Amino acid sequence: MRSFLWLVVWGLLGALATLGPATPAWSHASLVKSSPASGASLSEAPSEIRAWFSEELKVKGSALRLYDSHQKLIASGGIDPAVAKHDVMRIAAPHLANGAYQVKWHAISADDNEPKDGSFKFSIGMGAQMTKPPMADVPPLQLLAPANGAPVKNPVAVVVETPGDIDRLTMGGGMAGMSGMDSGIHLHILVDSLVFMPPASKLTKVGASRYQYVIGPLPAGTHTIKVFWADNKTHEAVGPVHTAKCAVSG
Repeated sequence: MRSFLWLVVWGLLGALATLGPATPAWSHASLVKSSPASGASLSEAPSEIRAWFSEELKVKGSALRLYDSHQKLIASGGIDPAVAKHDVMRIAAPHLANGAYQVKWHAISADDNEPKDGSFKFSIGMGAQMTKPPMADVPPLQLLAPANGAPVKNPVAVVVETPGDIDRLTMGGGMAGMSGMDSGIHLHILVDSLVFMPPASKLTKVGASRYQYVIGPLPAGTHTIKVFWADNKTHEAVGPVHTAKCAVSG
């Protein structure tokens, strides 16, 4: 009986060994909150600008930049050295006059070097002139394929995921007037410097809330693909920008 039990134990140990270590499921850094808050209308200028993220960031490469209403860079910063976890970025703000400002962030995850971009806005001394931030009304968006660093073949299939109504979130889809803006907000796909704004008719549904857009053929080599919501006048991103670099062949 004892010999039989030892055989069972050794059998279980052998089965566990064949499984190997679990493969981690990487997540990517996302903005959790900011100070000033996105869309805030302040009566006084802040002495600093801070942004909190969902996970640890790389010190080298992660950056926070402050722009005025004319998109002139005013100040920049990076990881707050006072926070040991490296999940907070900070700008020591100079004296800011009344007006509208935008903070753009570039966050690189410490675990897998995945870059992510986004922005938030605030105003000083403008009272009710500052409108509700558009991203509060825009549904989440994710870039599922191609994966960052993956080799792909032509034509390139870009797969995005969003729970939003894709018919309304693409060109000609009727998102005009969203969040009180005159322009419509819709899907943008940026391949290097080339912008695609596909209508819903050019997207293929490949799963629940998942849509595919085929691009190409692209020249062989490394290409950067970004997906984001933006309006059709300024083409400025509303909410996070999701990025992947891929090596195209064929």
